[in-house]
Amino acid sequence: PLYHSFAMTAVMNSTIRYGGWMMLFPRPPEQEILVQKFIEIGPDEGIIYCGAEILFKKLNEFLEDEANYDRYGKDLSGKLTLCISGAGPLHRPVQEAFEKTTGGRLSEGYGLTEASPVVSCCPFWGERKIGTIGLPFPGTDWKIVEKDDPTKVLDPGEENVGELAVAGPQVMKEYLNRPEETAETILEQEGKKWLLTGDMGFMDELGRVTISDRKKQLIKYKGYSVFPKEVEELVGGHDAVSEVAVAGLPDKETGEIIKAWVALRPERKGSITEDELLAWCKENMTHYKVPRHIEFIEEIPKSPIGKVLRRELQERDPIWKSMNDTQE
Repeated sequence: PLYHSFAMTAVMNSTIRYGGWMMLFPRPPEQEILVQKFIEIGPDEGIIYCGAEILFKKLNEFLEDEANYDRYGKDLSGKLTLCISGAGPLHRPVQEAFEKTTGGRLSEGYGLTEASPVVSCCPFWGERKIGTIGLPFPGTDWKIVEKDDPTKVLDPGEENVGELAVAGPQVMKEYLNRPEETAETILEQEGKKWLLTGDMGFMDELGRVTISDRKKQLIKYKGYSVFPKEVEELVGGHDAVSEVAVAGLPDKETGEIIKAWVALRPERKGSITEDELLAWCKENMTHYKVPRHIEFIEEIPKSPIGKVLRRELQERDPIWKSMNDTQE
């Protein structure tokens, strides 16, 4: 929706600035209607399609049906020229399936409200590295800093995971009337105002950044640091899994345990049990990243803009409730 800062800048403002046109729907359409409109009124030069990951996932699932692909695949090919996923992480299986099915390019953009909101995007042309959020926009600088000491800059390398800090003309001045929060988020250094994003990741030797997950959602299991996004991608590699959300739950012995909430593909419901999927995880994943619990649910809860609500799953879980009741 245009009230979200991503849509306002990447869709509305950009289109108006360049004199383009927008294809807007009053409510999310059925996938068949969406595809028909792409084919019917989409320009020959191609469409720029911006949205949350769930939109690209739904289109994948629609085109995975052989009848739908036979009917629309040829005419749709070449229409979705440039696509940007934002408002949350883009998981590799979704990106790869979309590009294979549509022939388009799907790049992950990154930003946050405090940066008005765009910081970077993967390039559409030439060499790129799937899984990264690309390079910062012109006039924008970034660096990876120690999560507990933001004055210390970390060297490039997958082993050097820290907090992403960004500086540029789009960075906010402050949180209105919240000086303490502002002081925790804005760092004055090198004559620049650095925004501590709260996102953890690492930089490669070419300056590209890979986001691991939110700092606040890091799971601490027996001293190991586990990022929910990584576990979601690993569990999502099973062919029966449609969607998965991962979060930590309190545990007296280990600190936290990992739980995965899984929505199965419609055609696979009843063909696999939670225990069987858990056994597959144990065979295919590093031991400390394996979920302790897996729960099948009908649908992964999301916000109106398509962002997965991990916190909602945590708070309604019996383990979370029992631990909080005990503390009270």
